[in-house]
Amino acid sequence: MVRDELFKLYEIVMADLRFHVEMEHKKALLVTGLIAAVAFVTLAGVQKFEPNSGMLPLLTGPVMIMIFAEIGAKITSASAKRSLEAMTIKIKLDHALGVAIRPYSSDGSLLWSDESYLPSDYTAQYAVARDKLARSSDWIKDQLYGGMNKNYQFLFNMYKLSGFILFGFILVRAFYPTLFTIAK
Repeated sequence: MVRDELFKLYEIVMADLRFHVEMEHKKALLVTGLIAAVAFVTLAGVQKFEPNSGMLPLLTGPVMIMIFAEIGAKITSASAKRSLEAMTIKIKLDHALGVAIRPYSSDGSLLWSDESYLPSDYTAQYAVARDKLARSSDWIKDQLYGGMNKNYQFLFNMYKLSGFILFGFILVRAFYPTLFTIAK
């Protein structure tokens, strides 16, 4: 490929990468908002109803929280995978354009000999992981549950756990109403 075509492709890939990272964040925010709304309505229902007056329909709230958390985990993983696919293309283009090699000054001496044109944390994070794997698809699988996606997976697992705890709380409150009463 001609260098100008590589630069054009680089621009397209960078726009694609930014798009997928933004979409991952937006999807996580959407699902988190849905979970918060369901949790709010469920907790309001638990406070409003008397323990013996049909609290069992409120169990749909925690179940919905757990379902939304699972959906959130899956869609953020899919977005993260797409971001990593774009990242592999970007990394290959970095090498093709020569920006992943060590830079030299005009007198031929090596500048920042421990770094390439790319920041050293970039090199440390991706190059080391890349070198131990034979294929870019292996690198994607290796990186998929790291970084921001790791945080999202933890967040959605905590939502699932809170849904499970809320489910148990509603059951206990429905069948043992005196357990949560305060003596007057």
